Amino acid sequence: MKPWKEDISTALIALGGRGSLAEIYASVARVRQPVRGQWQATVRHTLERHSSDSENYRGCDDLFFSEGIGTGLWGLR
Repeated sequence: MKPWKEDISTALIALGGRGSLAEIYASVARVRQPVRGQWQATVRHTLERHSSDSENYRGCDDLFFSEGIGTGLWGLR
């Protein structure tokens, strides 16, 4: 199975490069089968960990951007 960051990137590309968390969840669910357990939390964590816009950014690949704190809108850099 591919890393989460790759599946989220693929899901965002399918959405035209950006989307709400709800749209991203639906797109990831189509890309990554099967999804189990608390996978939505994994999506959020991966978005935040790979976005310099987030306080949870850890200096790794800066793949995603946030449209603003609390908006739930994310995009692919």
